[in-house]
Amino acid sequence: MNDSQLTLAMALDCAEKGIPVFPCNPKTKSPLNAHGHKEATTDVAQIKEWWSVFSNAMLGIATGKVSRFRTH
Repeated sequence: MNDSQLTLAMALDCAEKGIPVFPCNPKTKSPLNAHGHKEATTDVAQIKEWWSVFSNAMLGIATGKVSRFRTH
């Protein structure tokens, strides 16, 4: 398993546990998706799409109050 596959697997594992994620630039740590942490999701299809486009993305995890309620 390469780094990209491992990161995707970790993102999917977080999603399965109800933890919203989003892709980040591994060098700058800035979000790669349009709305950053506000767009974090547990939606498997969206996560797979992001990581197919941003294959070297670092895993971003939404934290705080919003992360407990956002599931899509």
